[in-house]
Amino acid sequence: MNRIAATAMLGLFLLSASVLANPVGQNFQFYVTDNSSGAGIDAATIEVNGMTVCVTTKGFCEKVLEYTNGQRVAIVVTADDYVKRSLSMSLTSSEHNLIGLDKPSRGRRPTALPFGFASSNFVGAAFIPTQNPTGREISIDFTVLVQDVSNGRIPGAKVKVVDLDGKTETLTTDRNGRCRFQKFQQGRMEISVTAQGFADASVTPTVANKKEVAITLRVPER
Repeated sequence: MNRIAATAMLGLFLLSASVLANPVGQNFQFYVTDNSSGAGIDAATIEVNGMTVCVTTKGFCEKVLEYTNGQRVAIVVTADDYVKRSLSMSLTSSEHNLIGLDKPSRGRRPTALPFGFASSNFVGAAFIPTQNPTGREISIDFTVLVQDVSNGRIPGAKVKVVDLDGKTETLTTDRNGRCRFQKFQQGRMEISVTAQGFADASVTPTVANKKEVAITLRVPER
């Protein structure tokens, strides 16, 4: 092998090693909203694993990051007039990574507290929801409705839900085609449904408190 060929092969080897050490990143999109109104928040700063990656415009921002799809990262979001939020999130490159913020509570302390609530849970007139160590808001409840293409309800369907924190639960729909899930994190869910005589279905909607998610099953083609 001559010197020119050896040099060329060495260059290709070094280039391949460089690509492997610095993989091409993926484009991740974020959407930061007001938990009360659902409106996008302007000029919110997003940090991923301790590094500032983008600042939102009307709630949206995006950045090419060298993380794999579904990789769990630590995220900190700050915005003027909102409570700083820290959470653990599995990144998705297929849709917006939704993050909700709350405004700080204001007002006078109530003269009487609801039965069962400790006074330390109140600031002014508003109840402060309990948060877990990741900083997420109080958990939500929602209903899944399973139906066929003619809007007929499907009882006995198996519905599996996974939220952003990785909580998983499988329930069976009642005679009205419904099942109710409790204490999940608000935001994007992975919902999969199976029922005898129908093709499996899977969706990833963004779910808020007391909402109903309708999923339509179809008869498999033969």
